[in-house]
This record gives sequence, structure tokens and C-alpha cells, in this order.
Amino acid sequence: MRTTQGVRLTRNGQFTRRLDGTLTDGSGNPVLDRNGRNIVLRPEIADFSIAKDGTISTPDGALGSIGIVSVQNQQTLQAEGQYLMKPTTQTRPVTSPELHQGMLEGSNVNAVSETTHLIQIQRDYDLNFQLIQTEATRTQSAIDKITAEPTT
Repeated sequence: MRTTQGVRLTRNGQFTRRLDGTLTDGSGNPVLDRNGRNIVLRPEIADFSIAKDGTISTPDGALGSIGIVSVQNQQTLQAEGQYLMKPTTQTRPVTSPELHQGMLEGSNVNAVSETTHLIQIQRDYDLNFQLIQTEATRTQSAIDKITAEPTT
């Protein structure tokens, strides 16, 4: 993506087209091709597709390819906004990219089931804590009875 701050990376594949045909993200940042140029589809092109390798095609043939890159260490990426990342190290082209047209990447966590699981863990913890407290009280009571001086 070309932003006003420079080239940025994204995993957000929700693209649109400007009136001039430039392929952009939701914020209007142009999508770049493999050579770092803006991808522009002629306005009269209504039907196009994106192959798994990032090639953009129309019924007349291939127009270009989306620039798909990676970094050696993803921990070096600096987040900017909701979905942009600034590479702080050199990027390199992905040799075998795999894009899926018409799909957006989502979270791999089901919030409802994980919340339910967290509640169950909390309940289990509470029950174990009560069991330990009860056992500690019972043990202390037994010790007190054993060590108590006999009454006459």
C-alpha cells in the first residue's frame, strides 16, 4: 500500500476502485504491483479477477500482479492504525503466494466459546480454592484438638 507516510504492508484484502480505476484499500491507499507501482484498471474494465498468485486478469488477459511481500521477522513490523504495518527491515517477494478472492481474513478465535471456557476455568479455580481452604481449616482444627491440653 502506498500511504502518505510511505509504503506499508497490510493483510486486509478488502479493495475498492477509485473513479480513475486505481485499486485501493478502504482508506483510499493505492495497492501496489510487484514493481511498486499503483495498480490502475481502466475504468471501462468491469469484469476482472485475482488469481491465487495475485495476478489480476480480465477476459482480455493478465493486467499485472499484486505485490505480495514478507519480512524475515514479523516481530519487527510496526503497527500503524487498524491494519497497516510499517516494515522496519527489508521486504522480499513471496515466491508462492496464496490469495483467495472474495474472502477476508478473520479472527481464528470464537469469542463466545473462549469466554465460556474462561468462565469454566474460573469456576474450577474457585472450587479448588474452596477445597484447599476447607482442607486447611479441617487440618488446623485436627491439630488444635490433638495439641489441646486435656480438660479434667
